[in-house]
Amino acid sequence: MRLAELVTFYERLTPSSVARLAELYAPDAHFQDPFNDVRGVPAIEAIFRHMFEQTLEPRFVVGERYVGDGSAVLAWSFHFRVRRWRPRQLRTIVGLTHL
Repeated sequence: MRLAELVTFYERLTPSSVARLAELYAPDAHFQDPFNDVRGVPAIEAIFRHMFEQTLEPRFVVGERYVGDGSAVLAWSFHFRVRRWRPRQLRTIVGLTHL
């Protein structure tokens, strides 16, 4: 899959499209963020399913892309509202993903 296709996938991520993660990741892929450190597609899918259960209107926006020899870095923002928090203010987390 090309980088542009991966970006489009994440920017259009829905609860039903989480099942397509197996098309994007190797079976033994490693996924790490500040809250999780897992290996394998089923564990990665569980993270994104949980995200949709806990948040309202989750959305990734990929900004800059840095491509090198055999790797890439994506600068992104994650916008969401937490279901159980009141008021349900829009929150944003900014991060980088190394592929």
